[in-house]
Amino acid sequence: MSKYRYTWTECYGSIENAGINLRKFNWDKPYIVSEWGVNGPFEAKKTSWEAKIEPPNGVKAEQRMRRYLELIEKDKERCLGSYCFLWGQKQESTATWHGMFLSNGNPTEAVDVMQYCWTGEWPESRAPSIKDISLENIGWRKDHILDSSTQATLNIEYNKYNNNKVIVEYILFPEAFSNKIGGDIQKSPDPIEFEIVKKSETELTFISPNKKGAYRLFAYVKNEIGQSSVANIPFIVQ
Repeated sequence: MSKYRYTWTECYGSIENAGINLRKFNWDKPYIVSEWGVNGPFEAKKTSWEAKIEPPNGVKAEQRMRRYLELIEKDKERCLGSYCFLWGQKQESTATWHGMFLSNGNPTEAVDVMQYCWTGEWPESRAPSIKDISLENIGWRKDHILDSSTQATLNIEYNKYNNNKVIVEYILFPEAFSNKIGGDIQKSPDPIEFEIVKKSETELTFISPNKKGAYRLFAYVKNEIGQSSVANIPFIVQ
């Protein structure tokens, strides 16, 4: 038997205290963070109709960077390394929650963040990064309730970084309610056509669906080579 022994841990929100807890339970040998990332859908707050609230990509990117630099890299005494989740894309409550890439293969700012964490240098071309999103002047952490067939306005705030031009797209989906977790296969819903009154790089005015139900409106911002950011807001039509 090898004289070297180590353990591994998979953690999302619990990574905040992973190193502390290993020591608390008298683990005095090295460890690997074998799977880590942003807080998962299973840890998310929910709306009153049980839709999970996903933070904007820029918020998740900042969380990812802080966790690597302050919790993983900083524990040089015990932590041997880590595997960040997810270098790819998957549907887990939404199509954008964990993936560092979009379903079309475009990289998000999470890729930029991990390059900085691993090398200490930002890429020459950076993805824009959505920091905030609101609907009818109500922030993304709150419930959003609309009447059917009424005009509403979505706003986004983002860092453009060194991009001269960005392209903004807005896509509406039905809410993908799912009790599946982890590696369970989840199917992405199909987009819904909706009426756009006017749109700009930071604002969308649209007409809410005429059918009652739960929806999720996504905003995508990308540069000319496809580096992207995304944010969404769940809302219900009553």
